[in-house]
Amino acid sequence: MVLWLIIALALAIIGYMIIAFVAGLKILPKYGIHQNAFQQRYDFELGEEWSMRKNTEKSATDKINEKLVPSTLVHELPPVYGEDKIVALVRDPYWIFAYWEITPSKQAEIERLYGPNTWEESQPVLRVYDTTGIYFNENNAHVYYDVLINNYANNWHINVGQPNRTFCVERGLILKTGQYVPLVRSNFVTTPLDHISEVVDEEWLLISEHDRKLYQRIGELPINVSSPQYAYGIEIAQELAFGISSPQMNRPIPTNQWKFTSEKPGKD
Repeated sequence: MVLWLIIALALAIIGYMIIAFVAGLKILPKYGIHQNAFQQRYDFELGEEWSMRKNTEKSATDKINEKLVPSTLVHELPPVYGEDKIVALVRDPYWIFAYWEITPSKQAEIERLYGPNTWEESQPVLRVYDTTGIYFNENNAHVYYDVLINNYANNWHINVGQPNRTFCVERGLILKTGQYVPLVRSNFVTTPLDHISEVVDEEWLLISEHDRKLYQRIGELPINVSSPQYAYGIEIAQELAFGISSPQMNRPIPTNQWKFTSEKPGKD
């Protein structure tokens, strides 16, 4: 009796395992059986495909990065250029912008000429000259004024407050004695107008109704004619537009009856 029970139990277990294998169920964790063979093979192939695709994408990305970001071509702008210079730029009708560089050798030259500690004890300034309409010789500016700055600045926004004027800027020092010492001078810049120009170019005047009719008639001329013929045709159109008549022309000639020759016919 016990033997039959054991056999029946074994057959039940075997049948369950067969059903679970076919159905793809996870069975018997204690025996380490988690997936059927078909599921394992599918997961393996899927993993291989994903790995190959990932490696392909990575290789393509690396190639793009190598082409777009060559490290040998990346250069930073230098903070200084080792040149005593100032440059002025127009910002708008009322403001200009200036940037400059004063080298250590220039500072040493100032202290050699005016004494030790002159650089630290002097007042740095930007001197703005109004040079509108003149040939500037350093002494004939319409007006000038000083903008107080500090020794650590290398650029400044300057409110000139005047549209359509020409300026230049000097970077200089005011010594303890009150003497002004120029260091570098900028280029000349002109601020734009702050309103519509009052200068009217006659070449761009709007055409009148009379002119419009004239151009319409000129536009009716044939385009396959030579220059002398075309010029003569324009003259005819002008005569028609202005209503000029002669004993031989009592009424306008329809354009489809115009005839062009290489020479302008004489008038009796």
